Amino acid sequence: MNKNTFLLAVLGVLALSTPARADVVWPGLILEMRMLSLWAIAIGLVVEYAFLRWFFRFAVLKSVYVDLCMNAASTVLGCILLLIATIVWEFPSNLFFRPLLGWRIGHAIDMAVACLFAVTINAVLESLVVGFTFKGPVPVGKKGFWVLFAANAISVGLAYASLFFVRPPLR
Repeated sequence: MNKNTFLLAVLGVLALSTPARADVVWPGLILEMRMLSLWAIAIGLVVEYAFLRWFFRFAVLKSVYVDLCMNAASTVLGCILLLIATIVWEFPSNLFFRPLLGWRIGHAIDMAVACLFAVTINAVLESLVVGFTFKGPVPVGKKGFWVLFAANAISVGLAYASLFFVRPPLR
């Protein structure tokens, strides 16, 4: 048996062993899958459109355009940043919080932290898009950031709440 065949056999055994197939619950990924569903995207666009019209006083078509642009940016960058943030969260969670509080993997607090990350990341990215790309009658500033934070809290909160009604497939 040559080296390549032996290496392939060892990798095959490792891939089929029980530890290699362990189920892992990743709250950020579960939340992200729900946030990227069509109904969640539609609700998020409508909610954020209303907030853009109300707070930033953009015209109807400009509100639609800004809404689509800022959500495109927060979807592309936000997906990556949310996954990174929830991976980083796993370190203190696993080292300190879980042993101290007796949490299990995928605990509701991990999901809540993933929601907080998602809302914050989206609000920051959308504030940057609105502030740098679309100068409106009202500057973004702190109030504008919190307005976008609230709009994102509604849409992400609905995606999170839906997890209690329709469980995601974990396999």
